[in-house]
Amino acid sequence: MSWNKFLNSQLTKSSFSKISLFATSFTISQGIMMVYSIILARYLGPEGYGYYATGYSLVGLWSFFISVGMDTWFLQRSRNKQETRTLSGEIIKAKMLIFLIWAPVLVIGLNQIKSITIEFLIICIFDVWSDSLFITLIYGLNIQQNYQKVAGILMVSRLGRLISVFFLMGLGVRDPALFALFRLFFTIIGFFSALIAMKPEIKIKQVEITKIPFTELTPFWLSEMLAQIYIMADVSLVSVLAGKVQVGLYSPATNVLSALFIIPNSLYLYILPKFSKKFAVNNKIPEKEINISLIGFGLVGLFLFLGIVLSAEWIIPLVLGSAFVQTTQLLLKLSPIVFLKSLQFGFIAIIVSSKLQKYRLIPQFIAAIINVGLNFILIPKLGAEGAVLAYNLSELTLLVGYGTIVLVYKTK
Repeated sequence: MSWNKFLNSQLTKSSFSKISLFATSFTISQGIMMVYSIILARYLGPEGYGYYATGYSLVGLWSFFISVGMDTWFLQRSRNKQETRTLSGEIIKAKMLIFLIWAPVLVIGLNQIKSITIEFLIICIFDVWSDSLFITLIYGLNIQQNYQKVAGILMVSRLGRLISVFFLMGLGVRDPALFALFRLFFTIIGFFSALIAMKPEIKIKQVEITKIPFTELTPFWLSEMLAQIYIMADVSLVSVLAGKVQVGLYSPATNVLSALFIIPNSLYLYILPKFSKKFAVNNKIPEKEINISLIGFGLVGLFLFLGIVLSAEWIIPLVLGSAFVQTTQLLLKLSPIVFLKSLQFGFIAIIVSSKLQKYRLIPQFIAAIINVGLNFILIPKLGAEGAVLAYNLSELTLLVGYGTIVLVYKTK
């Protein structure tokens, strides 16, 4: 089959419209959250926003205990509409049961740090947990290809958060906890909207979780745990080792990256169920499809990298103000990561759909050690600049590791 015929057969008008709707909705929703973070950072200043970011980073660092890899397993496992409703219901029930242990332990443990109030900590815990439930339902709608519902629900939740910022600013509110409380409110609105649209089967009277083979979740859970460490540990460690002002300058830069990650992540979420189905039928993913997907992810990453390089020096001072001059330089030094991360998403789609998840743990474990180790060494000496160096090196390690796994898989 020629490349032109392959492209015509795979990338139909319907496929393009679905990818466009799905990617656009996720991109806009994450863009809204980036604007939310930027406005809040400018309004609260480096110290106030550093306090806000510390709460969410400390709680988010332990969020892998909520999902224990169930969401990624769900994307790979679910095949039809009924199975999606059943599994999503079981996952939500499991997350509710986990919350009964996870939340009290987190309150007791993190309250010892004394860097944030217990009231703010509780709000962050409920928000992170609610958002995890929300993500499960969004993944379910994605598997069912209900992209219009996904787009609408994401807009309601994320736009509501942004509106709440303007509302509280208009009232002259300066307390980060109140901004977090309104954020939680719209997370819950999004969850119930997704719950109505998805209609998962949640059997409250049946306490047992019967449809989820927890023995299969180990590689997914470990992978998620390691990912949380090298993605979120830096913000927490900058806060603890360098102070709220430094984390207030560093966090907006990482928020910009996180917002941009959603573009290749949307492509990943679209491709993963399709690759999984092909592997289930043929026990293999066609090499041409692998090559095209990797080229696509690479081009997306290159585009995002150039976007940061060409625009950061005038956009960041414009939107954040003179107090965040250092954030511009931090973002520029972090910019290679969007290219590395985009390619990683391409590799991960192949790895997960081909049931090679356990091999993914090796580069993740190495990257986590590099990230945490370098952060402990460099942040006390260099502040946020040390976290930038650790972040770049750990992401490069991941890319090399994932690429090696895929290369070995392709040569078999």
